Amino acid sequence: MRAGDELRAFLARILGWSNTSAVELALISVTLAAAGCTTLVLCGQGDIVPIAWALHRRVREPGRPFIVAATRRGDHPESVRSPASRGNAVLALEAARRGTCCMRLRRAPADLAETVPLLRAADDVMLVICCGPHLASDALLIRPAPVVVPPLASRAHELDRIIVEYAGDAIAALGAPHEAFTADDRAWVRDHAAGSLAEIEKATLRLVTLYTSRNLSHAAACLGMRPVSLSRWLGRREIDALAALALESFDRADWSGIDPLLVERTAYVLGMIARSAATAASKLDGLRAKVADTQPATSVDLSSDAKDSHPQLSLPYTIANCLVRHESSVISRLRRRLA
Repeated sequence: MRAGDELRAFLARILGWSNTSAVELALISVTLAAAGCTTLVLCGQGDIVPIAWALHRRVREPGRPFIVAATRRGDHPESVRSPASRGNAVLALEAARRGTCCMRLRRAPADLAETVPLLRAADDVMLVICCGPHLASDALLIRPAPVVVPPLASRAHELDRIIVEYAGDAIAALGAPHEAFTADDRAWVRDHAAGSLAEIEKATLRLVTLYTSRNLSHAAACLGMRPVSLSRWLGRREIDALAALALESFDRADWSGIDPLLVERTAYVLGMIARSAATAASKLDGLRAKVADTQPATSVDLSSDAKDSHPQLSLPYTIANCLVRHESSVISRLRRRLA
C-alpha cells in the first residue's frame, strides 16, 4: 500500500475533515480491502465508481489494473474519462489481478453468483462494491464499516476546499503551475459543476488541461474527448460567466447606425442556434478562432480593445453564446432591437 497519509487525506476530503471517526473507520476498511482480507463497500448517491477508482490510485502502485464488471458497458479499455470494464464478473476478475475489481450492486453482473468462490479466493485483488446510501446500516455491513460518502449538500462550508484539493490533484498530475486554476475557476466550479465529487473532479481536470494545452483539440485529446464535446462544455462555462454582462449590454448599447451585415449575421446565428444548439456549438468554435485572429483560445475577451478590434464579430458572438443557455431573455431583447 502507498503512503497512508495520502489515503487519509483523500478520505477526509470525501467524508468531511471534521468527521474524524468516519475517516479512521474508512482507513481501516480500505486497508483491509487492499490486503485482500475483505470487501470494501462504498455507499453514496449517484455513481460512486469514480471514487472507487480514486481510492485505487492511492492504494495501488501505478499501472495496476482497475476493472469494472459492467454488463451494459461491456469490454472497454481505460481512458482518461473512465476506467476499463469487462462484460462479466469472471473476465473482470481475471483482468483485475494484482489490482482492483469494482462493481455496482444495482447492476451486478449476471454471472456474479457463480463467480463468488473465485472472488473469495482472489487475495491479490481488492474488491469494491458500490451501492446506495440506504444500505449503509445493513446488519451485514457492520464490520468492517462501509465507506459512506455524504451528499455535498451537507458540506457547503467545505465546498471551496474540496474544489481546491481536486484542482491540486489535476495540477500535480499534469505538472501545471498553480495559476492554472484561478479563483474565478473555483467560483465557477462551485456555482455550476459541484453536483457531486465526480463532477468537481471532472471540471477541475478539464480547466487545468485547457490551461496547459496548446489549443482546444490538444486539450480534448488529452482528456479523451471529441473536440466538439469539449467545445460545448467550454461554451457553457463561458456563457455562464458572460451572460450577465451580455444581457446588460443589450440594454445599454447604442444600436443606431448598426451595419446591416452585422444584423444579417446576428439573425443567421440566432436562427441556427434555434434549430440546433449542438450544431451551433461547433460553428461558434470556428467563430471564436476568427475573433482571436485564428489563434486558439479558451475564453472570450470582452474588453474594450477586443470589441474595437473586431466590431463586426464581437456582438454576434456574444449573442450566439448567450442564446445557448439564455435563449428566452436574449431572443426577446434581440427582437425588440431588430424590430
